[in-house]
Amino acid sequence: MQTVDSALRFAPRRRRLRGGVRITTEQDAAHPNPTFIPAANHAAQWLADRIGGIAQSGIPEALFNVPGTAHILGGAVIATDPTHGVIDAHGQVFGYQNLLITDGSALPANPGVNPSLTITALAEHTIVHVPHAHTREPRMAMKQTEAPVSPGFSGLTGPPGRDFA
Repeated sequence: MQTVDSALRFAPRRRRLRGGVRITTEQDAAHPNPTFIPAANHAAQWLADRIGGIAQSGIPEALFNVPGTAHILGGAVIATDPTHGVIDAHGQVFGYQNLLITDGSALPANPGVNPSLTITALAEHTIVHVPHAHTREPRMAMKQTEAPVSPGFSGLTGPPGRDFA
């Protein structure tokens, strides 16, 4: 993973044809995401030399200075209600009890770098709101000495006719 300090911010954009708003990312002008990472280019060239290949960059990176990713994200929009998204701010799927989304599908757009740490932080944020099996208190209210994982998590249930257990 790169260690360059870079930043993106999520920004609303109006949809031209279908109406409504979508979330996109904007680069921070002071800390843009690099499209050229010397260590990565060196590794690609080293490997290309050994296997008879050609080290290349992606077209958006080379032509438009826009970083790309192989990490496909999105699909489970975080919102305040089910008419605007799939999950709430704690990862709870609207309309289903005990069904959480804690992966990259909750990220609205590519953060510009490997998203594994962002996904981990999102998962940690989600799990602290899961009630402890014995006390039913949210984990964030637990004392530091208590076990962070509940062995007695109950099955998933959804609306009538859509049970997961």
